[in-house]
Amino acid sequence: MIVRRTGSDPRRARPRPRPTPTVKRASARRRFSARRALAALTLVASGLAIYGLAASPAFAVREVAASGAALAGDDAVLAALALPMPSAGPDGEEGGVSVVTLATAPLAARVAALPTVARAVVTASLPDAVRVDVTEREPILVWVVDGRRWLVDR
Repeated sequence: MIVRRTGSDPRRARPRPRPTPTVKRASARRRFSARRALAALTLVASGLAIYGLAASPAFAVREVAASGAALAGDDAVLAALALPMPSAGPDGEEGGVSVVTLATAPLAARVAALPTVARAVVTASLPDAVRVDVTEREPILVWVVDGRRWLVDR
């Protein structure tokens, strides 16, 4: 005959936690391998090369063309852009705005602020060109007062 003690039901007994063995992985011992160092160095060098190329005068704006400005005139459109052109310095070309970093939305807003311009689209193309496409307002009436022309549109 088997005698059981109260409270010692084997089905309800909590199992004792087993000690888990510590696993030592190779990655835990050596976190910064030569392959990772080379990859990090390559990534940093590539980033610096791209930045240096984008900031170099090789991509400076040299050509600006405007089209569609019959009433305002191309000179007024180019003056509204106010892009600094590169100048020749002692070490080659200096200054100017890079086509890579050129923000075209503010330029289009400045051209669109001209009174005869309805819409302006500014596009930058590599290696050194900026193009401005202007859609002008269509006057339905030309009003001359004291020798000055006033254009009336819809």
